[in-house]
Amino acid sequence: MKARTIFLSGLLLPLLSFGQKHFDFNNNCRQAYQSIIQLRLEEGGRLLEAEKKRDPANLIPYFLDNYIDFFQLFFNEDPVLYQAAKNRLDQRIGLMSEGPESSPFNLFTRSIIHFQWAAIKIKFGSNWDAGWEFRRSFLQSKECEKKFPAFGPARMLSGAMQVVAGTIPDGYKWLSSLLGIRGNVEGGMVQLESFLEAGDLSREAGDVARAGRDSWAELYSDEAIFYYLYLQFYIRNKHEEVFQFIRQHKLDVKNNHLFTYLYANLSLNDHRSALAEQIISQMNEAPVYMDMPVWDLEMGYARLNHLDPAAAGYLERFLQRFKGTVLCKGCFGKAELVLLFKRGPAEG
Repeated sequence: MKARTIFLSGLLLPLLSFGQKHFDFNNNCRQAYQSIIQLRLEEGGRLLEAEKKRDPANLIPYFLDNYIDFFQLFFNEDPVLYQAAKNRLDQRIGLMSEGPESSPFNLFTRSIIHFQWAAIKIKFGSNWDAGWEFRRSFLQSKECEKKFPAFGPARMLSGAMQVVAGTIPDGYKWLSSLLGIRGNVEGGMVQLESFLEAGDLSREAGDVARAGRDSWAELYSDEAIFYYLYLQFYIRNKHEEVFQFIRQHKLDVKNNHLFTYLYANLSLNDHRSALAEQIISQMNEAPVYMDMPVWDLEMGYARLNHLDPAAAGYLERFLQRFKGTVLCKGCFGKAELVLLFKRGPAEG
């Protein structure tokens, strides 16, 4: 009888645990995340749907769904998609809360989602709501870092947020302190740098040695690099160091469209229009990547900086295809400038 009970327990326990909400960042989810972070969103989405069918109680695919929403809204600013995604936000946050509190992902997933929605709401002009999203993310990332000090991704996010919070003007720091937001630019950058170093060690290690390395730092390295280089460029104003990093680490700016955008956008903002044009011209244009009208905007600006009349075609196509408003504000005037340039003074 006792042996039978043990046998039945061995059969039932896996079934019971399978039905309980849990966080399993398995190989399927890792592949999906890597596809999404490179802006191959449809491919990543298919992998997530397959994982949901395989293990409906795994919360990681639902967490990664937010990355898809984030990239679509951040780059394309579609107001219809914004309303639909905003309606899913509370449900998604609630779902993450159902995961085991013993896992760092209970806090980390919610912190990332709030962080991404802070950026989205700024894009759509909801600055007050964005501030509250940032506060929630900041506090959750700090709590996650405190409870799970060995969990590197919490350190990555906390470091990036500390840098951003460290730029709050002195006149408003009393308010940020009251809300529990205390920033430190140098301290945050040190956290990001240590996280990136751990990822480099993981990639350089052999198969045996890799088991003792930080596999999370390796997985999240592309995302961390994106945060790090933008903060290094705009907050620390270390432009040349950013371009050196891209070259030295041989970032895949052809096949990873997140890096393509990063490199082209920073090149434009550093008055390196020829380099930006070269980057966009050489990127992988396979249909597996997210459709982004912003490529026309970036190319149009690069051509315009060289007084190339072809800039008009890119800017006009961007205005026809782009559904948002933020990026259009500066584009209308520049498109008109190019058209005047094309017509010449006799027609003006």
